[in-house]
Amino acid sequence: MEQGHIQNSFQDLDGAYSHLIHLQEVNKELKKQTEHLDRSNTMASFQQPSMRMSMRQLINQEPSGVGDSSCHSFPIPFASSAAVTDSDAALASSPEQTPISICRLIALNKLEIPILLLGTIAAVSQGKLIQRIRSMCFEKVVHMEGCWFDEPEHSNGFINARLSADAATVHSLVGDALAEMISNAASKVVALVISFHMSWQLALILLALVPLLGINVYVQVKFMKGFSADAKVFFPLAVAAIGVSQSNSLGSDSTKTRRATSSMFAIIDRKSKIDPSDKSGMTLENVQGEIEFQHVSFKYPLRPDVQIFQDLSFPIPAGKGIIKMSLRTQFVPIALVRESGSGKSTVVSLLQRLYDPDSGLITLDGVEIRKFQVKWLTQQMGLVRQELVLFNDTIRANIAYGKQGNASGAEILDASKLANAHKFISGLHQGYDTVVGDRGVQLSGGQKQRVAIARVIVRS
Repeated sequence: MEQGHIQNSFQDLDGAYSHLIHLQEVNKELKKQTEHLDRSNTMASFQQPSMRMSMRQLINQEPSGVGDSSCHSFPIPFASSAAVTDSDAALASSPEQTPISICRLIALNKLEIPILLLGTIAAVSQGKLIQRIRSMCFEKVVHMEGCWFDEPEHSNGFINARLSADAATVHSLVGDALAEMISNAASKVVALVISFHMSWQLALILLALVPLLGINVYVQVKFMKGFSADAKVFFPLAVAAIGVSQSNSLGSDSTKTRRATSSMFAIIDRKSKIDPSDKSGMTLENVQGEIEFQHVSFKYPLRPDVQIFQDLSFPIPAGKGIIKMSLRTQFVPIALVRESGSGKSTVVSLLQRLYDPDSGLITLDGVEIRKFQVKWLTQQMGLVRQELVLFNDTIRANIAYGKQGNASGAEILDASKLANAHKFISGLHQGYDTVVGDRGVQLSGGQKQRVAIARVIVRS
């Protein structure tokens, strides 16, 4: 900075003080010009920082002695920033501008197109893998026997978590974590190859010190500065050590991933004891519907100390059904009446082969039901439970579901009349096209029951 009397500094035209005064006058003149030219706010905001930067640069110049005072030299012209802003404003207001070609920008990456295609294929295959894992797990779950769902770890919440969260965890394994592991492994291999190519003796010595590199990073950097010739070997090994440290950080994530993967494959590899997808077994062309329980004993697998049935025997003649259960014949029900928890629902579960009895036989038309195909056997039955399941669809679609959606309008109408549901359905504003809502919330309990009965009847 300049020292001396202010009057002398003002009279010295080459001094720093007089240059600052002149700079302020130039700044005021530039402001007036911007008002007359009506420049944009963006260009005006660009001008002021440039002037302030020029002042900062001028003040920070090294001092040079002039007379009895010390001052700065100003090699930069004052009009340079104004000229820049004027030229930029003229360029922005120019009507003729070169059009932007997106295709030309893309063409600059034509050498990387094979890599982009490979990455796209890898991303698609990764998404297909997760979808395939979820589909395989879901298919296994729906084919499990009833006792498998009785276990606490196989409840609805846990199964949903496995199909969603565990599959997403496996996605992280085949995605980010696996990519980082491969990248780190590749960097370590390449670093070792370069090191051994440059000097295998020094590479062996430094390779023995790799576990200590993480602790001695600062010392190693100093070592590289002092021995630049050996740095050609040392630097690749340092890169390899960084890869090792990054791989170690994946330890906790890999543990979770292995646990999730093991859980998913445990479901996929488990074979159901009563598999509806099994095609083995016999079928009957004509089903009479005569059922008989012969000396049946049963205990639930999770409650082996509670005997549900002991030597249970009773026949169900053809043309009759068990309370909620009806066969594909005339619907004349018989009732099992006992107190709650005595095993009435268990009789239906055994007949549907959700469970197998511990001893005794259950026969259909004189043939033990374990000899039939499970899928064929369940197709011969219709069940209306106390806890009904109606889909968020129309009444017509819910009834047609009993015939896998292939029921005609006449069949739906006849089934509704037999179930005493046609009258209340016709009284609705949209009739059979009324949407029942989630779990049938738009209908009363009795109405839902009659729709469910119609769904069972339409199967026959």
